[in-house]
Amino acid sequence: MEGHTCWPSITGAVFNLHRGIPISREHNTQAEPRPGASSGGEPVFSGMDPKHFKGDHTYVHVSRKGYWQINTRDLLTDGHSTGFYAKGCAATVDSRTSLLADPTAIVAQVNHAIEAE
Repeated sequence: MEGHTCWPSITGAVFNLHRGIPISREHNTQAEPRPGASSGGEPVFSGMDPKHFKGDHTYVHVSRKGYWQINTRDLLTDGHSTGFYAKGCAATVDSRTSLLADPTAIVAQVNHAIEAE
């Protein structure tokens, strides 16, 4: 597997709760500025900022508590099925990183599909 350790990011909500910071069902992070952007990253609590995305968001139920684990059925690139997850699999969503943790062969295929180097 390629990926990273989630410590301490998976426990951030617990630490925040202990410090008296309320936990919201919605949390978004723009972690890094775009090239040429006039501002840096920006956390958004309890909502979404439509300036930072196009299209609609989809609510996905968490399938395992403790992580933001969700069930996936497919991975799309440019609106087309890759077939990578034809049998379905679990995925962990971490808004604090842009890393993709998957078997090495799938990561290589995804990188090729999105023309990453």
